[in-house]
Amino acid sequence: MAASRGFWIFVGVELLLIGALLGSLSATGVDPANAPHGPIEYAVNRYQTLITGVAALLAAFWTTSTVLHQIKTSEQHHAQQRFAALANELDALEGLVEYLDRIETIRRYVISHGRDMFEPPLNLTYRVSMHTSHRVSNAFSDLVARVSDYNQSDRTAEKLYGGPTDGTSRHSALTIDLTGSAKTLADFARERIAVINAMDPSKA
Repeated sequence: MAASRGFWIFVGVELLLIGALLGSLSATGVDPANAPHGPIEYAVNRYQTLITGVAALLAAFWTTSTVLHQIKTSEQHHAQQRFAALANELDALEGLVEYLDRIETIRRYVISHGRDMFEPPLNLTYRVSMHTSHRVSNAFSDLVARVSDYNQSDRTAEKLYGGPTDGTSRHSALTIDLTGSAKTLADFARERIAVINAMDPSKA
């Protein structure tokens, strides 16, 4: 941790300074009358206030480092819990995008030849309704209803002869609008997936 490294660097610098101070006292000598027990006792007595201050700074630095570490650990744990809580939504959105992309792959055949659209599996409908936002679930419910109505409609002429693909016929206009809605929903779901994945603490 950065805070722990900073603490030990601070300790090391202070020890070097104290060592240098004692070394200088040993090298220059100390009056035996003032320090009968040697330079260490002399340094402790003379620099007692400084040593006490350094000790207080070390204690404060250590406390701050510990608190910062606890805060960061708590934030990481919270981020993991928050991301885990979004797992069901992420799964539903990924399934939704996969389904909507299948509609996009047959878009041309749907518009020009009246081909049936894929209907979503029941488990996807449940997952989207239970685990996504109201905006997504409502848009998906509307889309599913429109797909069902489309598949039940009479498209005999388009199936037999093909039809215009520019929206000039009622069929092509409806299917262009329907497949466009599917693409819009897929794009929105992808944006939400990106937001959720950005919250993954393992990728931070």
